[in-house]
Amino acid sequence: MCIQSVVLSERQAGNQTEPVPTNETNRPHNTTEAKETQNSTKNGHESPAKLLTKPGYDIRRPPQDPISGRPVLVHMMAFADFIETVNEQAGEMVVAFFFRAEWNDSRVRDVSEILHDKPGYRKDMLPMSGRLKETLWVPDLYMPMARRVVIPTIHEPAESVTVMKHGSVAYSAFFVIALKCEMAYVDYPMDVQSCFLDVMSYKYSLSEMELKWHPDSLQGHTEIVTKHFRVTISIPRVNSSYIIENADGSKRYVIRLQIFMKRHLAFHLVQTYLPSAMLVLIGWLSLLVPLDFAYGRMVLSVTTLLVLVSIFVTNSQMAPGVNEVKALDIWLFMCIIFVFSAIVDCIADLRFLSMVEKESQIAGEERPEAELAPVVDERASSASPVGQRQSLAGGGSSAYIRFHGSNTPFQADKEVLIATPAVLKWLRMAVFLERSMTIVYPTLFILLVAIYWSIFLTSYNSQTAESRTADQW
Repeated sequence: MCIQSVVLSERQAGNQTEPVPTNETNRPHNTTEAKETQNSTKNGHESPAKLLTKPGYDIRRPPQDPISGRPVLVHMMAFADFIETVNEQAGEMVVAFFFRAEWNDSRVRDVSEILHDKPGYRKDMLPMSGRLKETLWVPDLYMPMARRVVIPTIHEPAESVTVMKHGSVAYSAFFVIALKCEMAYVDYPMDVQSCFLDVMSYKYSLSEMELKWHPDSLQGHTEIVTKHFRVTISIPRVNSSYIIENADGSKRYVIRLQIFMKRHLAFHLVQTYLPSAMLVLIGWLSLLVPLDFAYGRMVLSVTTLLVLVSIFVTNSQMAPGVNEVKALDIWLFMCIIFVFSAIVDCIADLRFLSMVEKESQIAGEERPEAELAPVVDERASSASPVGQRQSLAGGGSSAYIRFHGSNTPFQADKEVLIATPAVLKWLRMAVFLERSMTIVYPTLFILLVAIYWSIFLTSYNSQTAESRTADQW
């Protein structure tokens, strides 16, 4: 009740508080200047920028050698940590690096001068938060091949600025980089990929900043084994850099980091190459099945062909670079051709033997049975797997062949086939094709294996990071 009565009495009295005038001229207009003013007055300490730099320091201008006037030399170091993913369909890989840039700025005070009266600190370096890069000059590093660059953050970003003796300054950070990688899959799965991470300045030309690798430039995990690749990280030229020209005519220094990826071959040998070779072997074994079992032989060959086509389609869908003809596609296509040739051979043999049956029926209708004479089965005498050797008593100018068994490919009403010259011609053609395929089929496949693996495997083993580097520079 007392509080309410006091409030009401003040309102009734109409007492109003006059606004406190503010002096706009005393308010700092620059946000950075405001922060420095607050930091300098808080606890009686100076701001980091004023503590570290000399009078007249300008963050907008890069440092130069005070004597020769040469542009600032920035040395880069990289520490390879891990490879997160390799997306072959998108042509992208995600890698993690610690990068460190070190340069000399004569406008920065010596760390021993800064810490001479502050016990408990090292006198050779002063590591500070990465937020200090907003008040000190740091090189504007730019990675043209990087699609995304992320600095992981928990409480603060994983970065720091370190001030050392004689005006040396270093900026280091942990980067997770989604790197664009141009990949070629002509030799897949015996392909070797090379990706490049270029580092350059975005706005400073040759006369303002020079960029080079540090002598101890690359450290960490230079050999990394992933699910599909063995990765080698290297620097093509440690003590040098190359120059590129922008569209506006200005030139920049560029340093390069190479990521060399060699695919694991054992997985594809077990999953694709050996099964497909065994299916081709099954196609050859079907040629050794007697034509008395021709229909079972045909089913075996067709089933083998369908399995090979299924393997081919599955690998085409799963393999990267679907618009390119790859080494694996060539292998599977040749395997399909071999099995298909076994099916064609079976069909041709059936066709030849059907002509034997047809010619024999025609001869039987034209000649009386009394003129028939015994003859030896031509296929059996030629060591053919078809039929049985028969010898019948009698004599005469004509001949006949007798077939036994219910599995014969002939569907004639008679078991006796008349051996006229036309019948023997078709029979000899069937025997010749059968013999030729059993020899030519494995010979050509062995020749294919020798040529295929000598070409692609030699290229696979000869490609190293050094050879790819020589081609790129």
